[in-house]
Amino acid sequence: FHWTPNTKQDSIQFILTISDGYSSDTLDFFVEIHPEIDLSMNKTDFIGSVNKKLSIPIKFDQYPLSSKYTYELVNSPENMKINENGIINWIPLPTQVDDYFFNVEVFDGFATFDIFFKIYINALPVISSRPSKIHFINLRDPLSFTFESFDMNSDANLNWKLISGSEGMKLHTNGILQWNANSIDHNFYT
Repeated sequence: FHWTPNTKQDSIQFILTISDGYSSDTLDFFVEIHPEIDLSMNKTDFIGSVNKKLSIPIKFDQYPLSSKYTYELVNSPENMKINENGIINWIPLPTQVDDYFFNVEVFDGFATFDIFFKIYINALPVISSRPSKIHFINLRDPLSFTFESFDMNSDANLNWKLISGSEGMKLHTNGILQWNANSIDHNFYT
């Protein structure tokens, strides 16, 4: 006997019989059908940043609703919590970067249903070397400065871009700033 429930009913009665041609036996039983917890409407892929709070509510659908639900984090990162209302809260530490995979178990007093999450935690890139606030050069002297930076993410691909500067000033994608001082002036760059 094999049966997969595909009904809105909460119980089904089965009556089975067996016969050898001379006599028979009958079995009468009920199957209580417990409704599944549908977690399919949840977003499960997130991007967060270190030191920024993530708050992720667990949504579900179940008919009929159970009277109580409990939530449990499985293989979650350090300091991640889930409250009694199914809201995940986490403030990633500066050392908690890159991908994190974990799941949440939703229990309704009878059955447990899982949902799996992936969160990528980004660390902001940091400019670690820069020229002094005021940098003096002579007219027609070239300025060449190599900026340095770092990023805690293992997959970081850092690209430099000059937002504003003097005419002819160039910032290469590898962090080298170049400019020929072609006029006497006080020039800003960012």
